[in-house]
Amino acid sequence: MTDWLRWGIEMKPAGSRIIVKKLGRDAVIIEIPPRGIGTDTLFLGLWLFGWCAGLVFALIEFVRQPQIFLLIWLVGGGFAAIMALYLFLWPIFGREFLGVGKNAIVQVKRIFGIVRKRAFEIDDVDELTIVRGPATFRGADQLAIRYRGKYVELAHFASDDERRWLLEEMEKVLEGDIGS
Repeated sequence: MTDWLRWGIEMKPAGSRIIVKKLGRDAVIIEIPPRGIGTDTLFLGLWLFGWCAGLVFALIEFVRQPQIFLLIWLVGGGFAAIMALYLFLWPIFGREFLGVGKNAIVQVKRIFGIVRKRAFEIDDVDELTIVRGPATFRGADQLAIRYRGKYVELAHFASDDERRWLLEEMEKVLEGDIGS
């Protein structure tokens, strides 16, 4: 049985920037770099610029003549702007790491020192699969685990070919088939 992890040969899809590091006999760490600016990110950036301009004008008006409606709009609009800023910066600067071992799958998302970590015990993972179409957040095929009855998306920045490849490699780790 020969596979790319055993021999140190990377057989990943062409153009892939995903990095896989083997940790001993039964675990790997997968780093999925950001995808960069796409049309959705560009649109969100332009929308965010306009939204922030509206916030500035609302703030100026609130300073001139305070009103409860403007206060509520500024608080809600400020929160929406912060969330939109995160969604804008995530595909440009965010990084996702997947730790896959015999006992758990760990997902770590990091952007500007802010880290979100989730661990999924293998005993509670019902399925590792490609979820098709509208069942996912973005409506595209997505690598996911079914954890305690709910799907959790993984490898957000991966292409379709990379997702299929990652599925195969993660299954090898979980089956104990990554060599010595």
